[in-house]
Amino acid sequence: MKRYKRLIVPLGLRDLDSGAISWASRISGLADSEHVLFIHASDTPDFPEKTKEKYPWLAAPLDETIREKMESMVNEIWQGNPKTKISFEVATAKSDSIAILEAVIRDDSDLIIVGRGAFGGGMAVKLARKSPCSVMSVHTDHAKKLERILVPTDFSELSRSALDVATAFAEYEGLTRIDSVHVYNVGSVHRMVTLPEEEQIRLAQEFAEELHRDFLKDADLRGVEVEPHLVLDRSVPIAASRLARELDVDLIVTSCRGKNAISSWLLGSNAESLLESAPVPVIAAKVKGTGQNLLKSLLHG
Repeated sequence: MKRYKRLIVPLGLRDLDSGAISWASRISGLADSEHVLFIHASDTPDFPEKTKEKYPWLAAPLDETIREKMESMVNEIWQGNPKTKISFEVATAKSDSIAILEAVIRDDSDLIIVGRGAFGGGMAVKLARKSPCSVMSVHTDHAKKLERILVPTDFSELSRSALDVATAFAEYEGLTRIDSVHVYNVGSVHRMVTLPEEEQIRLAQEFAEELHRDFLKDADLRGVEVEPHLVLDRSVPIAASRLARELDVDLIVTSCRGKNAISSWLLGSNAESLLESAPVPVIAAKVKGTGQNLLKSLLHG
């Protein structure tokens, strides 16, 4: 878990932040994190001068009040690594996402942890599309346990990166097994060939089993067993979410699509859907630095 040394946690200053704070606390302990930055993006109201003269307190800076509220929220929940440095920032920018991304670049962050719904929905997807680091989307409830991890896979190299993150979590939690899921279907092909649909499904499953064995052959699993699940379905997010409920999974680790500056912004519909609607926390795993130069040029160019 050495990869998550620098965490950034956006706060909306609502009850919906509690899950993000709790997971940051947990990961700081697992990863021996060096730094966790809690950030709130705030607009400065532009009151008319006559209003400021009548109500001088309106002109007072809000930063200190907001910072105190952030510290109070975090201190109430935080039980992380005592050696981890904790910082608080009140940022101003055109939007919440821009303020967060600027902080990610400046702080060289490894992981963004976002409370689902804390920013009106969709923030995790916005950040995952453009961020040069991994993004974790969590629910409002606290991080109670991490006993079962699920990795959706299409047997690509990007899926191998997600598998690496999942086995690292498992190793540091002392887990001996994680689960992987591959979703397959025969689509409309069965209408164009002479084999019965049942036979095509059987052959597709056998082929997926072979691909899964090859996928794991050269992977560094850190001594962790990977239990494969092959699911016949047309939707990866729906099938993965359903399996997560059936297995009582605590975390899903999925891959992002892009490997270079341009394709890194194509997050992938499966990852997007899981970040927004999976029943458990989701990490969209990225190779750190992906698309960073492009993001810098867009933010500051």
